[in-house]
Amino acid sequence: KQWYQRRVREHYYITNNLRYVAWHDKKIVWKMPSKKKYNARFAPARIKKIMQSDEEVGKVSAAVPVIISKALEMFLESFLENADKLTRERCAKTLTPQHLKQIIQTDTKYDFLKDLVSSIPELG
Repeated sequence: KQWYQRRVREHYYITNNLRYVAWHDKKIVWKMPSKKKYNARFAPARIKKIMQSDEEVGKVSAAVPVIISKALEMFLESFLENADKLTRERCAKTLTPQHLKQIIQTDTKYDFLKDLVSSIPELG
């Protein structure tokens, strides 16, 4: 039985694209590896579609939209924490576009969003 186990281990290392599952009565059972599922809050397929709408973008690896999804999630988390802080400072119960405009205008890391909020009236 030891020679058989050694043989199975050797064969496992040789065939990287297959995953060893079990053996029964000297019969080896193989299974193809399953596709990895990523935990993403924003749809990677949608992100990939947006990326590929640009003519300069060629092929996109499967991991790239997932990474961008995570970056987007982290950006929104930071932005909304700042918005929450401002809303609480003003003793407001509702987050308004004016609050978002003030955050974008006061923090330099959100400068790229200034054009989007230029038409929103100032917070009174």
